Amino acid sequence: MYCLAVVTGIRCVVNELNMWTEISSEHPIFLKTVAELTNKNLAEETISRLDDIHNEFADLNKRVKNFYSPNYNEAQNISPGARRKAIDLCRRFLRLDREALRLYDELKNAGPEDKVWQTLIEHIIHEQRYMYKLFRMLLDQIQGGEC
Repeated sequence: MYCLAVVTGIRCVVNELNMWTEISSEHPIFLKTVAELTNKNLAEETISRLDDIHNEFADLNKRVKNFYSPNYNEAQNISPGARRKAIDLCRRFLRLDREALRLYDELKNAGPEDKVWQTLIEHIIHEQRYMYKLFRMLLDQIQGGEC
C-alpha cells in the first residue's frame, strides 16, 4: 500500500487506485480462465458480467492514469479540483467493488465441491473486501479534508 491507510496527499490515493484498479480488472479474466480450464461451464450471463466488471475496472484504471497530466505539479495535489476528482474515483471504485463482490459470491455455486475453485474465489473475495475497506477509509479522510 502507498498510503498505509493514512492519506498523506492526493497522490497516495491515486497510487492506491492505480494499483488496485489494475488488479481488480484482472480478477474477472483470471476467474473466467480457471473456470474454463476446470469445466465450470459458466452461464453466458455470468461471463458477460465478468467481462463488464473487467471493462469497468480497466476503464477506471485508465481514468486514474490520466488523472495526472504530464505537466502535473505538487500544487495540483492540494487543489480542490484534485480532491473532488479523487473522491469521484474512490466512489466509483467502491461501486464497482460492490458489484464484483456480489458476482464473485455467486461464483461459489459454480463448483461447490471443487476446493481449489472455492479457495481461489475466497482469496479474490478477501482481496476485494480489503480494497473496499481501504478505499472507504481513504474516502472518509479526503472527504473530511484531512489531506
